[in-house]
Amino acid sequence: MGFVLWYQKCAFYTSFCTTTTSRFRGCEDPRARRHEAMLLYRSCSNFARSTQFQTDDLTPVLVAATVQRYPGRCICPIFQLSASKRQRRYKRSAKKRMRIDLGDVATGLLRDRLIGRYANVPDAIIETPNGRDVRDQYKADIENHVSGRLNEFRDRQLKWVQKHTALNGCRVLEIGCGTGSSTAALGMAGAIVDGLDIDATALEVARLRCDLHGLSNNINLVEMNGTEIDRLNKKYDLILFFATYEHMTHSERKNSLRKAWDLVCPGGLVGFIECPNRLWYFDTHTTFSNFYNWLPDDLAMDYAHFYERDIFRTEFEDGVRDERANEKLARWGRGASYHDIEVVLGPLSGLDILEGAEDYRRAVNADLDRWWSESDDGKYRKLLMKFAPNIPSAFFYPWLDLLIRKPKIQNGIC
Repeated sequence: MGFVLWYQKCAFYTSFCTTTTSRFRGCEDPRARRHEAMLLYRSCSNFARSTQFQTDDLTPVLVAATVQRYPGRCICPIFQLSASKRQRRYKRSAKKRMRIDLGDVATGLLRDRLIGRYANVPDAIIETPNGRDVRDQYKADIENHVSGRLNEFRDRQLKWVQKHTALNGCRVLEIGCGTGSSTAALGMAGAIVDGLDIDATALEVARLRCDLHGLSNNINLVEMNGTEIDRLNKKYDLILFFATYEHMTHSERKNSLRKAWDLVCPGGLVGFIECPNRLWYFDTHTTFSNFYNWLPDDLAMDYAHFYERDIFRTEFEDGVRDERANEKLARWGRGASYHDIEVVLGPLSGLDILEGAEDYRRAVNADLDRWWSESDDGKYRKLLMKFAPNIPSAFFYPWLDLLIRKPKIQNGIC
């Protein structure tokens, strides 16, 4: 589900949990609060899956899942809603959202192709009376990629992008298209998309998805590294690094961003979506731990056995540091910040940094804006802005969802 994926990836969950569970009896110890926060996250995920909850407004599901896990305990006042208000808000949100549904047959084909991606993961695929399936720990990811990520992108970021550029007929380069969820959403909006990824199996899923949606004519999928985009020999109106910039090494980031800036037309946009912020205190992407993105690479690997996430901890706890260790760490994901952009494109004062996705969502969602004004995450964000008042607001959220417009030139032709 789109909600589950977003909730897992966004620091909203972290701050909400610490804001509420720190008020619960018996959770004064920081380790206990962190443990309770993870349990609450799982409760929210299970609640969302069991109720097929789909809404932009997260408050009802957060409150409902919290009450389900902690009956009779208090909740932070800004999240308190009566049952009738929750029901009315859910109905209003449901009417606003247009879910994309391929139908049972097409969805089954897509799900089966996604299951095939786990063929190289040990013990991931099992045989059932109904055919091949994956183990429970992978099912949420499968369902996210079936339709959740597509609908999530349409609901969360597409409207923000469309505010700054018309997508109908827009030439788009998507670096890191993966299984094609966001690619298909861009195609549905009328964009002409070149989607790049280094994962051949993901591209197979993306091609099937685009075929099922009837988008093959305006979407071209290419197996290519983001550092090789100059080989395309094309110009674009919009270039997006979609959840991929954080997986590049420092030299790859500089190389790919420089080439992207050269390929985008004057007046066009270069953007980053779902890139974890190096300056944020909590890592919701790689380790689910505090301050991971602040650590130097060697220390981050040496500290691996203290991290909460088992699959990451076992990757580095053996202490082996060969010549590819730093690259392996980068592939897991390291946060980025405005420093990465200034190194390549020059001072931010000379760049046209547009309104970030979260600023856009705050402008249209009063509850979300109030949360950012009153929560601990909001206070931390204000502190960052206090110490760097000349840095655009978009750089001070847990994730970098931002757009940079290339200057127009007189009589420029692209």
